[in-house]
Amino acid sequence: MKELTFSQFNRELNRMYKECNEFYHALAKHFGLSDSAFWILYTLREEGRPLSATDLGGALFLSKQTIHSGVRSLEERGLLKLRSSSEDKRNKEICLTEKGEAFSQESVDQVVAFEEKAFLDLGAGERLSRIKAERHYLDALWEAARPLFKRESPEGIWER
Repeated sequence: MKELTFSQFNRELNRMYKECNEFYHALAKHFGLSDSAFWILYTLREEGRPLSATDLGGALFLSKQTIHSGVRSLEERGLLKLRSSSEDKRNKEICLTEKGEAFSQESVDQVVAFEEKAFLDLGAGERLSRIKAERHYLDALWEAARPLFKRESPEGIWER
């Protein structure tokens, strides 16, 4: 197999990232959701418990504004509700309503089934090497970009 140049590698990697984003965007659109609303439902379903807006933002790497607008749109559709946190009444938790649970079963659970099928199509070695290669690449990117950041640890990212 011929060695890839940096340009070929970068172009193909970016194309695959964009295609992956396009895939999830098409799914969100199919279910009548914005991308952020889809990922909010996905994360709540995956976690299986209410989350704060801060927790959602951290899990999804989305801004407070994006989380807020996604939550608001889902709340208007009756899929989410806000409630006071059991740990601190001043904080709000975002949780699925009954309607949201049903909608998530029909949408998010179907997407997770697609992901599981794709996972099962990979061999055990392919699964592990994909994770290792992505982790190594991301760590190398962060390390290469470190001089651009003014502070030692933007949002704790260097503390891995």
